[in-house]
Amino acid sequence: MWAWTDRPVGDPDLAGAPTLYERLRAELDRPELLLELSESRVDDTPERIAERFGPRRLPVAPHPENPADPVTAYDSGPLVVCAPYGTAFLRPAAVTDPGTWREVREVTGLAEDLDRLAPLLAGGGLARMMNRALSGAVPAGGYEADPRLSCPELVARVAEALGVGGDAAALYLQLAALAAPTDRNVRRWNGWSTRRHAEVRAELLATGAVLEAKRARAGRTLFLPGGWTELKAPHLPLETVKLTTHLVRPMWDKWIRSPFVRVLPTAPLHEMFEEAWERSRG
Repeated sequence: MWAWTDRPVGDPDLAGAPTLYERLRAELDRPELLLELSESRVDDTPERIAERFGPRRLPVAPHPENPADPVTAYDSGPLVVCAPYGTAFLRPAAVTDPGTWREVREVTGLAEDLDRLAPLLAGGGLARMMNRALSGAVPAGGYEADPRLSCPELVARVAEALGVGGDAAALYLQLAALAAPTDRNVRRWNGWSTRRHAEVRAELLATGAVLEAKRARAGRTLFLPGGWTELKAPHLPLETVKLTTHLVRPMWDKWIRSPFVRVLPTAPLHEMFEEAWERSRG
C-alpha cells in the first residue's frame, strides 16, 4: 500500500492496493482482534486496574510455564488491560471516533505505542493514503513524492519564502519530509537529469536552508541542519527530526520500533510536506 507514495500514479502494479487495504480494514474492524502494546504497560496496582478498566473480563489461559501465576484481563472496550502486570491491548474496532481515541491516549504510559498504531486505524494515515490515491489529485504518470504535483500551492509558498524557483522549493520539501530523498529517488520522482538536479541543488544550497556534506549510505549530499541518526541496513540513515514524523524509535542493531517495520510514510505525502514546512518555520 505504501507503493502509492513511491510509484507513479496509474502504475499497473498498484491495481491491487485498494483491495489489499479493504482486506486489512476488514481484519482491523473485527471486534475480536486485539493488538498488543508490547513496549508499554499500565503502571498501576491490580485494584486500580480493575477499577479503571473493569468490571468486564476476558478469559485468560494459564501460562504454560507458570500456571500458578494468575492473570486477569479487564475489558473496557477500546483497551484490554491485564492485572497484575499492566499488559495492555488495543481493540481497533472500538476506536472509531476522535473522542474515544483521545480518551484512550490519555492512559499514562501507552501514548507512544498507541501513536504507532494510529496510521492503521479508521481515518488514519493508511485510509487517507488510499483516498488520496483514488482522488486523481496527481495526474497519471506523476508521483505523490513530487511536491510540484501533489501540493503546488505549498511549493509556491516555499519558493516565495526561500527566494527560489519551484524546483528548488520542491527539493527542499523532499529533503525536509521524506525518509529517503536520495539523489536517485529525487531524479526519478521529479523527472530530472543529473545536470538539472545539480543546478537545483546549487540554487537551494545558496539559500542556507540546507547544508552540504558527505555521509555514509545517505545517497545524497544535501541535508537539513540538525541531528543525524545512523540507522543500520536495511534502513537508511536520516535526519533525527524525521524519526518523530515517521513514528520510529531505534532499538538495537538493525531493529527499530515503527508502525510498519520499515521507515515508511505515516500519512499522505502532501500532508507530510505541509507538516515539514510548518515545522521548519518554528
